[in-house]
Amino acid sequence: MPLVDMQPRQIRIVILSNAGGCGKSTLASHLAYLLARKKNTVVLFDLDPQGSLSVFCGLEEPDDYKQTISFVFDEEFDGQWRFKPVWTEYESKILACQSELISLLREAKSLEKQARAEYRLKDRLEDYPLAQDILIFDCPTTLGILSVNALAASTHILIPVQLAAKSVDGMTKLIDWIYKSCDELRLKPVPKIIGVIPNLYEAKRAGHRNFDAVLRKILREEQLKYFPPIRNTSELENASTRGKPLHVHRPTHKACQDFEPIVTEIIEYLKQ
Repeated sequence: MPLVDMQPRQIRIVILSNAGGCGKSTLASHLAYLLARKKNTVVLFDLDPQGSLSVFCGLEEPDDYKQTISFVFDEEFDGQWRFKPVWTEYESKILACQSELISLLREAKSLEKQARAEYRLKDRLEDYPLAQDILIFDCPTTLGILSVNALAASTHILIPVQLAAKSVDGMTKLIDWIYKSCDELRLKPVPKIIGVIPNLYEAKRAGHRNFDAVLRKILREEQLKYFPPIRNTSELENASTRGKPLHVHRPTHKACQDFEPIVTEIIEYLKQ
């Protein structure tokens, strides 16, 4: 693949959380679909060894190691990006770099012993640039070498969080980790935190309403954007397990509207 200049308007969004079950992969897949519907080209990178993103995008398991994110981290990477098209029957502007459990864990372990381990993904994207408008990195819940690589390669950050005591406490620690890591990695410019997204929200639950108020206060003090909650609905889970976005599975469902403020904010950053 010949080298191309990275488009000035390209942004790279890392979706970070240090708590499982907060909807990272659901958020990544739905944002990709909606951003593509608004005429943007998108690449999804699955850095989670569990590979949920492939399931949510209706993709079969990769049958070739070179089609996975593991090969991108490999010292033998040849600069050829081997993406799979996503949802071609609905949308033609989304590609995915899939994950594979064993090989990705092996590469992560090997990577820790190598020079510039934290910058491998960033270096790959600089050496072999992509022309797409938006890159989205879906990370594991562990803040290890894979998450650090995604952070170093990113320009923007989204933080999904569940409205529970453990998750809220974890979110504040995650934000501290982000600031500390950006400083240690000497990232310039520092990736911009687009905002925090409360997920799996149920308005009828007093606990959710209370934690919603707590989060608003914390983030106001941190001067970080707090998005309207994404509601909890079984239809989101049903859509994801069927490998479709909710907007295709149940296009009239009210939860379809919940992603719009995030999409609007991302598009504003693209314009900038």
